[in-house]
Amino acid sequence: GLVWYPVLLTSPECGQRSNKPIKSVADYKNVKMRQCGRIQAKILQDLGGAAIFMPGAEIYMALQRGTIDAGEFSVPECDWSMGFQEVTKYWILPGWHQPGPIGGMMINKKSHDGLSDRGKFVLRESALAAMMWGWTYFEYSSAEYTNKFLAAGTKPSKLDQAALDRIQELSFKYMLDDAKANPDYARICFSMLKYMKDFEGWRDMQSPFMFGRNLPGIDPVLAEVESLVKKSGDYDKVIKLEREVRKRMEKQEFWKPGTPFITNPVWQSKDVPFVKMK
Repeated sequence: GLVWYPVLLTSPECGQRSNKPIKSVADYKNVKMRQCGRIQAKILQDLGGAAIFMPGAEIYMALQRGTIDAGEFSVPECDWSMGFQEVTKYWILPGWHQPGPIGGMMINKKSHDGLSDRGKFVLRESALAAMMWGWTYFEYSSAEYTNKFLAAGTKPSKLDQAALDRIQELSFKYMLDDAKANPDYARICFSMLKYMKDFEGWRDMQSPFMFGRNLPGIDPVLAEVESLVKKSGDYDKVIKLEREVRKRMEKQEFWKPGTPFITNPVWQSKDVPFVKMK
């Protein structure tokens, strides 16, 4: 009964902040860390640490008093505003626990359906514009506040490759566990992994002038999730939806008054000024 729009996309979150350097899996042993997220907490426990759940407002005091050994919260600008540079010495990198947080807006579907086609269109375009603004804002501020942390004396502590490989292995494990337990998640997981695989060749050819990374070990995981989706009878539905969306996006028809709302209208054309739409 909901319509959902993404309205915010930030940079990758910082990573974990600590008063001792953490560079290997062994360094996580017995570390009590404020860590949000169900799967992130499981991964931390598998690395030997203990996940502590607490509200963001309590992290500073817990670090200051030594109630926890480390913690994480958000992007550099937010972490700076929380004062973590005052109570931690080390910045554990990279931020593996949350590489791209997305904020959304949930609307009651009956209320949404009661809007005019133009109203639905304006709402959607506003959400997309806000998401793009947030992304560019936080990309800039993340660079700015990283420099502030370094100037304040915070020392980066990079995880070694063995630790990163273990985290990726555990991530795939829990991804498959959830896909086996939840058909809805399996469909989404398959679509996302399929996109990552489809994108792989282009990213490799453009490296190093490209963003993101190709996932090591993706092939067997994608194959298993694809098998799950086929067994549930959802494979054709996922592929059909993907093709329909691409077809709409490639067509890019102009929206005009009287045209039923769809998911990809261009906001105006020279023949139909937006200000005159009713």
